[in-house]
Amino acid sequence: MREPRNPFRLRRAESIDTETAFLTLFEPGILEVLPTEGFWETVHILRSAAGGGKTSLIRLFTPNTLLTLCARRTDDRIKELYQRVKDLGAVDDAGPTVLGVMLMCGPATRSPTI
Repeated sequence: MREPRNPFRLRRAESIDTETAFLTLFEPGILEVLPTEGFWETVHILRSAAGGGKTSLIRLFTPNTLLTLCARRTDDRIKELYQRVKDLGAVDDAGPTVLGVMLMCGPATRSPTI
């Protein structure tokens, strides 16, 4: 039986320092909510409360994460996630077939002036 994984326990997916650590914490079951047919043919808007997993979901499809996922696809901790991402059409046996970009669109922050 595999141990439960939850990147949200760490509060911020972007603070998980390695792609391998992120992938071993990512729960593949969340991908069941995504349609496998035609997913890449339209724009999707992700909305949820803070900590709901939007950033984690987007990070999963960024180049470094997908490349790491493909490179480590035989790792027992990552096999199920790899298969689910493959079922979505984001990777195949040759590597990533899509690449996501994470753009922060929040308000600009200013550094305090001294």
